[in-house]
Amino acid sequence: MDAQALPPDWARVDDSGAITAAAGPVGTPPRFGLDAARTVLRFQESCQDTDRALAGRTATELVLPPQDTRAVYDLAGNPQVDWQHPLGLSAAAAAADASGQRDRADELLDAASHLDERDPTYYGAAWAALGRVLLRTTLLNDCARTSP
Repeated sequence: MDAQALPPDWARVDDSGAITAAAGPVGTPPRFGLDAARTVLRFQESCQDTDRALAGRTATELVLPPQDTRAVYDLAGNPQVDWQHPLGLSAAAAAADASGQRDRADELLDAASHLDERDPTYYGAAWAALGRVLLRTTLLNDCARTSP
């Protein structure tokens, strides 16, 4: 895949195995949004060091003060919307956690919960809860994890 700061929501794999960022199904340009945000969380909760390192590579673009975190970015890390989502905040928490910024990760997880309390949605509530479970418990994996 081309060198870029953030993973895309959608990608294509050609016959040679090359991976490129792709437009979304409704024609959105390649971007990091709610589809790609899930991958950062999944990489950080992985038992594999290489996966967690991939989550950490997104920290420069995603780890911001909670009030500055957005739900959608271009692949270089520039905000594309002015709104937030608990999943975006949870993904930023995963990036913070992966880069050793545990206090900032906790702050972002708290912000995800507060956002869902202010503007509750099923999807937001699910990711606010799942982000905390994935990053702060071993309920969904049996890895022997140590804090960064």
